[in-house]
Formats: sequence, structure tokens, C-alpha cells
Amino acid sequence: MTSVSEIRLVKLPEGNITPEHFGCFDTSVPTVLPAGAVRVRNVCFGVNAGMRSRLGRAAAHDGNKAAATHSYAGQLGVGDVPQSDAVAQVLESTTADFKPGDWVVHIAPWRTRDVVQASKLRRVDVGAQKPPEMYLTALGHTAFTAYVGMVEVGKVGAKDSVYVSAAAGGVGSYAAQIARLRGARVIGSTGSAEKLAYLRDELKLSAAFNYKATAVAEALAEFAPEGLSLCYDNVGGEQLEAAIAAMGEHGRIVLCGMVSDYAQPDAHGPRNLHLFIKRRLCMTGFTVLEHESARADFEASMRGWLSRDEVVVRSTVFAGIDALPRAFSSLLAGATTGWAVVRLDAAA
Repeated sequence: MTSVSEIRLVKLPEGNITPEHFGCFDTSVPTVLPAGAVRVRNVCFGVNAGMRSRLGRAAAHDGNKAAATHSYAGQLGVGDVPQSDAVAQVLESTTADFKPGDWVVHIAPWRTRDVVQASKLRRVDVGAQKPPEMYLTALGHTAFTAYVGMVEVGKVGAKDSVYVSAAAGGVGSYAAQIARLRGARVIGSTGSAEKLAYLRDELKLSAAFNYKATAVAEALAEFAPEGLSLCYDNVGGEQLEAAIAAMGEHGRIVLCGMVSDYAQPDAHGPRNLHLFIKRRLCMTGFTVLEHESARADFEASMRGWLSRDEVVVRSTVFAGIDALPRAFSSLLAGATTGWAVVRLDAAA
């Protein structure tokens, strides 16, 4: 067996996540590869806020448990290894599909090295203009999620007045930019003065506000007095309720995340659902895994935007396998801008 380092959950959270809820441990992976397997060195991880809903919280409000639900993974308990998107380099392979030196992306346990079935990997082209982190951000799951929700589900167009909550975050920042690049008028919210400047000065949104300084309902009434036609929601809770109140007739709401509710098993939904009848609204949730057929269109669009310097790519970067818990807790606390990326030591 080969020794590697991994991150495990060591304590179930009852409130806010801190690095102390995790620990770094030595473990082992097979030295001899089974057929169809690949040994990889994980080079960088992206951290997803959605994982918070899987830590120490039973799915108390999922309704009919017999109804089919497709999720990324199940609940995490003490001793389990979290996982998220990663870019890795192939070290050894028993399949002709991959060779040493190839770059791949996969949903990876928080581990420095691993043995993975080749079917779980997707090859990517890493180079001087396309560093590994790019496949976690502008060409990765982050921006792809934003594209699917905004284009495939939301059908954003030039006539739309769009609101994006958590617009300085990983997915939100790309969703806002994609809507702008497709001609829409975009309003974004965030939680600090620094991020507000980022939305206005770098992402070039039509309007932006700090929801901690200005009530969401008040801001949307000012910036979209005739009503929103499209909302891309990453937050849920009171912010979603305010967005529903700001929708114009036949408005569309795309549900991407519920970060305000992830740690609250008793959280309640919006109280103004009657507006869906009165204004003939629609609200759609989605999972990006069901839209793989859109990847080619997404990549073609994104590569074009990148080549013309039309997309801002920004991440908050952490270093080392033991920084994963800190990156995750910082993301949940709103202390990161763009996607939270963790780079691993080349010797790991």
C-alpha cells in the first residue's frame, strides 16, 4: 500500500463550520493497480458550499422518501472523507485511455493521491494559457453550473432584467457575467463593501448592492422598478422571498443553491408563493449533472469570451491539503471572493 494524506470529518457541526470539525490523517491506497484503474496526484481542489447540507443534518424536509432523488453523494458522518471537484495528473495507468502525464478532472475525495477507475475521469488540456485551476473555474464545474442555470434553464436573453444573489461567489460571479454577455441587464448582491466594488468595477454589472447594508426588497425595488424577468438564486431564505416579491409577470426563477438554509434543518421557505399564481411565475431547480449535453456549447462560448478578455476569472486560493477545511469554512462565512481553490504541494 502507498501512504497518502487525507482530510476526514472528526466532529459533527451543530452550527457554523470551523476547521476544527476536520482532521488530516495518513492513509493508504493500493500499490498495485487493478484493471481499468488510474493512479492520480490531485493538484488542486475546488470547494463547494453545497457540501454543508450533507454535514450533520438529516434530510428532515425531503418529503416522500420513496420519490426518486439524484444527489452528488449521501450524508457525511464522523470519519468520512469529503469530496469535491479536483484537477489531477495521471501517475500510472492500466488502461489505454490514459497515460502518465495526462491531466484529468474528477469528483475526488479530499486526498493527496488516489486510485480511481478510468471511467470516473475526464481528460483536459492544461497549458500555459490554461492552468489546472482554470478547469475548476471558468472552464470547470463552477462556470458550467452558472451556464446551465442561466442559459439552459433560465433561457436568459437580451431583454431580461436579471437578479443574481451571491453574485461575488464562484457560481454567482459567472452567472452574472454570462447574463451580461448575453445582453441582459444584471443586478447582483453581495455581503461586503469590497465585494460590492468587485461587482461594480470588475464584473461591470448594471447595478449591485450590499444586502447587509440595504434590504434586498428595497434594493430590487430601486434597481428593477418594473420587475425582474429572471432571478438566479444561490441563497434561498429571506433573499429568495424578496426576489419573488420583485418578479414581474411571467418571471422565471432558477434555483441553484440554498446557502442560507444549509445549516438550518428547520428553515422555512418563502411565505409569498401566492405571487406565483397572481403573476404567473415559474421556479425551476436543476442539477448540472443532468445537462452534460450542454458542455460543448458552454466550452465554445467560454473559450470565445476568454480569448476576448470578456470574462473576469477570480479565485481565493489556499495552499496545502490541510487548508481544505479552512477554505471550506471561509467560503461558508462569506470570506472568499470567486471560487475557493486549494492548491496541493507538488511533492504531496
